[in-house]
Amino acid sequence: MGVHKISDPKEWDQLASQFPDYGYEQTFEFSRYSAKRVGGELLCLRVEREGETIGAAAVRIKKLPGLGFGIAHIPSGPLLSNVTDAPDVLRTL
Repeated sequence: MGVHKISDPKEWDQLASQFPDYGYEQTFEFSRYSAKRVGGELLCLRVEREGETIGAAAVRIKKLPGLGFGIAHIPSGPLLSNVTDAPDVLRTL
């Protein structure tokens, strides 16, 4: 299992749109806007097993001032190629 960061908006949208549970909340622009609106940042991740992509997540991260940690939120996600992969994808993320 491995996780890879995707920084290119076109690459992310192309990858994410291949999942059956893809929706507007996972688009790069909507996710980036939503994260910035609350002072957060966007981190797009692809999860693979044996070279095959099995999941992805547009993670919105909001650091909490003075606490030294933050909150990670994955709206309507993570994206899954197969629901049976959910435990592996969640552990990897």
